[in-house]
Amino acid sequence: MLPAPKSYSESRPAPHPIDISVPVSNKNELYSQVITGLDRYLARDWHWVDTSTLPDKTIHPVYNYSAVKPDVVLYSADAVAVEGNSMRDVDMFAELKTEKITDSFESKRSPFERDSKVAREIRGQITVYNTVIQTLQHRTRVFSFSLHGAVARLIVHSRAGSKVSQRFDVRLDNSLSDYIDRYTHAAPEQRGYDITFIRSRDDPLAEAARKSLHLEDNAPLFKVLVGRDSFYISQPFTRSHLWAVGRGTKCYRAYAPRSKQIVLLKDTWRKTEYEKEGTIYGLLHERKVKNIPTVLVDQDVETQNPLQEATGANGARMKHYRIVLNEVGEPLSNFKSSWELVKVLFDAFTAHQQAVQYANLLHRDVSVGNILLLRTEDGEARGMLIDWEFAKDNDKVTARLPERTGTYQFLSLRLIQKPRVKHCVADDIESFVYVLLWLILNCGSVRMTEQERRSHLKAFDRKDNNEDAHLSKFGLIRGPAGDLKLITLQLRLLLESLLNPLADAVRFQVALDDTTKTKEDEEAGAGSEMEPLKQVQLRFAGMELDDTAARRLKVELTEQQRAWNLFQSHDYVRGEMERVLQDKRWKEITDSAGPLLLRE
Repeated sequence: MLPAPKSYSESRPAPHPIDISVPVSNKNELYSQVITGLDRYLARDWHWVDTSTLPDKTIHPVYNYSAVKPDVVLYSADAVAVEGNSMRDVDMFAELKTEKITDSFESKRSPFERDSKVAREIRGQITVYNTVIQTLQHRTRVFSFSLHGAVARLIVHSRAGSKVSQRFDVRLDNSLSDYIDRYTHAAPEQRGYDITFIRSRDDPLAEAARKSLHLEDNAPLFKVLVGRDSFYISQPFTRSHLWAVGRGTKCYRAYAPRSKQIVLLKDTWRKTEYEKEGTIYGLLHERKVKNIPTVLVDQDVETQNPLQEATGANGARMKHYRIVLNEVGEPLSNFKSSWELVKVLFDAFTAHQQAVQYANLLHRDVSVGNILLLRTEDGEARGMLIDWEFAKDNDKVTARLPERTGTYQFLSLRLIQKPRVKHCVADDIESFVYVLLWLILNCGSVRMTEQERRSHLKAFDRKDNNEDAHLSKFGLIRGPAGDLKLITLQLRLLLESLLNPLADAVRFQVALDDTTKTKEDEEAGAGSEMEPLKQVQLRFAGMELDDTAARRLKVELTEQQRAWNLFQSHDYVRGEMERVLQDKRWKEITDSAGPLLLRE
């Protein structure tokens, strides 16, 4: 990964083991020995800084400022003037501990990650530093190392995860000095910098881009090539890249010089087991699906640099990918009235329904972030369903990857309780209901206190175990809509018409899933050829019930099946939204969104 030199010289000495005296009396002595021992292998004008007591307080507030202070960091010649802790400029970092027992990984035993408090804390620190660097810089990899007494490990992090070397004694092995030598003499793209983001300084189009993007003179501006077209971007407006691993999606408002318009540029790491999102949009447009974005151009980031791809521990491959969409829009939480909120949801629901009916594609990630609010020139709102990269042929029953797709807060209750079951149309329809409910609780017009709203919203985030998370969310939908203290009557009536049958449908689905016996059946969505109601009735056949209880159970199960049937297709939910949207008086009510209590 890091190129070896053809030869060494006086100015670039051959790597040797590092002379470290252990045990050391304190960590500062260890820092000094490591920095001194490695200094001679640095390229010209590179330098180390002890940042163990210097937190970077300029970073995004999502991170705990006091935690972002690696023990030592390495700056390149381009950051020669930096002396403190600036994670925007850090090239490499290191965690240095005085004792060997602080090593967070095993050498010969399994599992590889040690399960001690100290080990978890150190891995957590390393993860934070990787994430911050990925967030603040355009990176394909982040390089680091950890030292525990005289025992070291080399670490390389990507969006697919971290690769960790076997441990070695730096007093006997020259791997650490070789690592530093190769790294500091390597080109930026070999050190994990994404050089396809080109800083625009003397670019003749920079002024037009800054003006169109409404940027201050000191705001960063980059030129990005997608296909044969160039676009200008500054900072992402999304937050999903604030995680250590995964797609790392960043969405930008981008200036397109050719059209002189503002468009949306999405930069992500796609999983190669899935179709390119641009290909899916092509199919949807071919089948005349409404309310989806228009693709201008899309492309894998094609360079000769192998670091534009990554492979995870499970063998899943990821490729750096960009797609440019014509529509930018606003977050769904910017609705100006509850009528507008439902109208935008209705449009997105229409896109989902047509995708299933016309293209046999199931979205599988219905969430607040994937529904876009667009405004026409006269201010009317319309909705779009976006982010189709996890869409799947509805007839395919085998999973392409072992993990569950979808945004957790909006997953159906059956997918929370039974993560391995096949994702079905009904699951996505249920997710639309949760999007509406989440937004009402989060920023809608209600007579609840902030504490009451936060208490309800906790049901969407609970992850302690599948069963308790299921019960917590189910408790929210089975309660009367009046408990939500909605100000607008029409919205309360809509929620009643959706939540009441949904609660019965969930009860029936749980009973039906319990009749599916094997893991293979769950994954395939398979069960008996018998009618669903008869399947569920057989589940209770062994119960000793008197005639009255048996009749009551039969009535309850029949009602639950009727509710369940309502959510097996789009017709019922679509009809309920369509019905209430015809109320002209509701359209005139201005019950706009308030500030978000919680983000998705």
